[in-house]
Amino acid sequence: MDLSVGYKQRVEILKILLRGAKILLLDEPTAVLTPQETAELFVQLKNLKKEGFTIVFISHKLNEIKEICDRITVLRDGQVVGTAEIGEVSEQDISRMMVGRDVELVTHKQPKEPGEVILDVKNLTVPSKAHKNDAVKHVSFQVRAGEILCLAGIEGNGQTELVYAVTG
Repeated sequence: MDLSVGYKQRVEILKILLRGAKILLLDEPTAVLTPQETAELFVQLKNLKKEGFTIVFISHKLNEIKEICDRITVLRDGQVVGTAEIGEVSEQDISRMMVGRDVELVTHKQPKEPGEVILDVKNLTVPSKAHKNDAVKHVSFQVRAGEILCLAGIEGNGQTELVYAVTG
């Protein structure tokens, strides 16, 4: 049976709880989750907190830290930079502690005109080796010189097969 990453994560948490753990250490638990799966995880973590469990939530996602945590400790270069109650710090404060300086979220770059098309993929379909459905279905895109193309998705949704098909 194929389970989503979110369900696999829940099963692992349940296994730990059944063994009697009272402290959960979660390292980037939302990194491969959809927003809906993240919201569901947060509901469960909040319920566990109400039941007296301790949760250490490691993340770089400031909005998630602000949503789920009561207190924050920031490490930089292996040293504790600071600890604060989450209601007493802003995302800007947290990013300053993480980076060691103010973080400017607006970049000042001149617009760049993309160059000529150097990769043109049209209607690519790649069969899956793991199941009966195609791993990639009718995908088309272009990449131009001087451009960065991002392929985004949850693990197991065809990115690897797409890259292998394009690169041979």
